[in-house]
Amino acid sequence: MNHNYETSIFSVQKSGNKEEENEDAYAIGKNGNLIAISDGASDSFSSRIWAQLLSQEFIDKPIDFNNKEVLLAWL
Repeated sequence: MNHNYETSIFSVQKSGNKEEENEDAYAIGKNGNLIAISDGASDSFSSRIWAQLLSQEFIDKPIDFNNKEVLLAWL
């Protein structure tokens, strides 16, 4: 089954920060059927970079949610 849909991304920076200081990240799979969203933890070191890495890694190496052992290892 082939689905056509559009994805829109909205994100707002932390109060008092500039738009470019937004620490959130997202990644979308090539065929658009997998989306990862990460909330950058503002008190952590390089939170934006970590959020970007986590989102992209989830897309690049998707988790088999039907395999309990794999899912628990990822968590």
